[in-house]
Amino acid sequence: MKIRVDKVGALQLYQLARFGTLLALNVVLAQMGLETRVIGQYESFLLASSALSFWVSGLMQSYLPRASQPGAELGAALLLLAHSLVAAGVLYLFAGSLVPLLTGEDDYPHADALLAQVLLSGLSFLAEHVLVGRDKPVPLLAYGALALLGQTAAVLLPLALGWGMGGALWGLVAVSAARVLWLFPLLGRRGWQWQPGALSEHWRAAWPLLGTTLLGSSAQYVDGLLVAARFDGAGLALFRYGAKELPLSYLMANALSNSMLADFGRREDWPAAMRRLRDKTRRLAHLVFPTSALLILGSHWFYPLVFNPDFAASVPVFNLYMLLAISRLLFPQPLILGAGRTRFALWVSVGELALNVGLSLALLPFWGMAGVAAATVVAHLAQKIAFALHNRVHWGIRLAEYCPLELYLPYSALLLACYAWASY
Repeated sequence: MKIRVDKVGALQLYQLARFGTLLALNVVLAQMGLETRVIGQYESFLLASSALSFWVSGLMQSYLPRASQPGAELGAALLLLAHSLVAAGVLYLFAGSLVPLLTGEDDYPHADALLAQVLLSGLSFLAEHVLVGRDKPVPLLAYGALALLGQTAAVLLPLALGWGMGGALWGLVAVSAARVLWLFPLLGRRGWQWQPGALSEHWRAAWPLLGTTLLGSSAQYVDGLLVAARFDGAGLALFRYGAKELPLSYLMANALSNSMLADFGRREDWPAAMRRLRDKTRRLAHLVFPTSALLILGSHWFYPLVFNPDFAASVPVFNLYMLLAISRLLFPQPLILGAGRTRFALWVSVGELALNVGLSLALLPFWGMAGVAAATVVAHLAQKIAFALHNRVHWGIRLAEYCPLELYLPYSALLLACYAWASY
């Protein structure tokens, strides 16, 4: 039987495989008997390079609706390169203060590898999005498999050969360099086309999304700071261990949203694109909602077992974070981003962060750290509702046209009922 996969499914599989690879590497590194300090250097490397590449998501979200336009691929490459050069330059000039801040070590021994990774990693993400924009699901899966196998080998082989964590981190840099080199033949004649005004148009659409991405990623740090200000270090650890969203929900929902952006690049394609988005949401809902409900119902049992009994206090936070599935499975944003209304998305993100902080401060004295988690759930749902209202008011598009409400609403009610049962 021939298995067919489209670009949405291919990107979802790739994102899940990427998460699985990182998780498997964490397990293997822990089993290799490495010192916790050494594993911490690996984790700091990943976190620091990701923090210094926050613009990638915004640039790719603004690229995908324009993927079919002449000059779009070259414009995206130039913008990614420019931002990487700026980030690497800032890191080089202010390494004495930035590196300790990002890694937690005053004398981080792998700063040179981190600098090289920041310079290369942004551009290395373009290849997979070019394949999405060109609607090439099979090459995307093949590319993803090779990239993840290379990443695994780059970490484990140097350690097995006795080259230490430095060798492993330079191995990751080599993989990023290989992905950048592979981008050049991938672009081909089409990718090197230059269109006057394409770069400035892309930047005008992209800069609000950079702010949106930055605001979205800062919310988790703000939550941590609020908890840390009221509780001690142990309380913060309990919060962070509970504030874990279902990867299946987060990764597959983001992959669906991003892969659909190319379909909403032209208004005449919207009716068919909304039907596809509705069908994809239906399939994902059958997977995400039941899984989230089972995790909520079993959290009081498995959380102390997986971690230790002290982390039973993390369960209320975890159960609230499972409710994020309700907002994750709403997809009004592809229409807004596809139409280029990125400034509106930025202002909604500002409002989401303000609502999150305000609700957290109001609920924290009465509900503790669970109040901070509840504020995150409410603020994220408010963001999606604002997007959906915009689509209705601005374009007259009903939510039911791109969301299977006959399935979404009962599933949401079921998830809330499971949370109420598990909590009370």
